[in-house]
Amino acid sequence: LNDMIRTRESVLEGMKLHRDRAEKMLAEGLIARYNYLRACVAVSDAERNLFDDKKKLELAMLALTNAISLDEGTPIVISDSLVPGNSVKDAEYYASLAEKENPLIRIIDQKSLLAGEKTSAERAKYLPVIAAFGKYEFYPEYLSAIEPRWAVGVSLNLNLFNGFQDQANLEKSRLLEKEISLIRADATSKIRLLVNKYHKASLIALERYDQGAAAHELAQENLRLNEKRFETGLGTSLEVVDARLMLEKSEIDRKVSLYDYYKNMGQLYNACGKPLEFINIWNKPEEKLK
Repeated sequence: LNDMIRTRESVLEGMKLHRDRAEKMLAEGLIARYNYLRACVAVSDAERNLFDDKKKLELAMLALTNAISLDEGTPIVISDSLVPGNSVKDAEYYASLAEKENPLIRIIDQKSLLAGEKTSAERAKYLPVIAAFGKYEFYPEYLSAIEPRWAVGVSLNLNLFNGFQDQANLEKSRLLEKEISLIRADATSKIRLLVNKYHKASLIALERYDQGAAAHELAQENLRLNEKRFETGLGTSLEVVDARLMLEKSEIDRKVSLYDYYKNMGQLYNACGKPLEFINIWNKPEEKLK
C-alpha cells in the first residue's frame, strides 16, 4: 500500500502539471475548453484514488499493530519494500515437504499409530494370559501351621467364549485403521492440490511481473509522445490523460504481481507446514539488491 500511494501521488502530480499546462494553453487560445475540463476531471479522479488508498493504508496499519500486540495509534514506519525474487522450487519438492510436515497429515499419522496400537491390544485378547508367582517367608514364626514357608506357581487365563465380543472389537479396530488410512489419502490429495495451486500462482505472478516490464516501458514512451503532441497542439488532453492512466496501470499491475508472489509463497509454505521458511525468501540479500 505504501508503494501504491507513492504511485498515486506521482500520478496526481503529473495530472496537476498537465492541468496547469492546459490552463495556460486555454488562456492563450491554443486548445478548446473541453481539454482543460478533462484535465480537471483527471486531477479529481487521481485525488480520489489517492484518498482511497490512504484510508486503506490506515486500516492496514491498525491491523498490523493489532497483529503484533501494539497499542492502537503506535507509530510504525515501514522501511522495507517489495522486490522481485526467484526462489520458487519445483512443485514436487513442495508436495513431498507438505506430506511430511503438514500439521494435518502429522495429526492423522498420530491417530493412525493409536489405531494400530488399539488393534494390537484387541488381538491380544485372543491369547492366553500366563502369570508366574512365588514367595518365601524369611520369618516363619509368623506363619500359621498350615501356611507354607515358600510357594511357586503358574496361572493361565483364557477366555473361551464371550459372545463374540472380542471379534467384534477387533473388527471395529481394523475398520478404524482403514478409515484413518482413507482419510489420510484424501487429505494428502487435497493438500497436494492446494500446494500445486499456490505454486502455480507464485510462478504466474513472477511471470506477470517480468512481462509487465515491456508494457511499463511502452507506457512511459507513450506518455512522453502524447505530452509533446499536446504541447504542439496536435494532441488532445484526453490522449495525455489516457497515456498517464496507462502508465499508472502498468506500475500498479507490477506491484500487485509482486504482492501476489509473496502472498502465494507465504500460503505455499503454510500448506507445507514450514511457515518460517518464508522469512528466508524475504530476507535473501541478492533479492534485496535488485
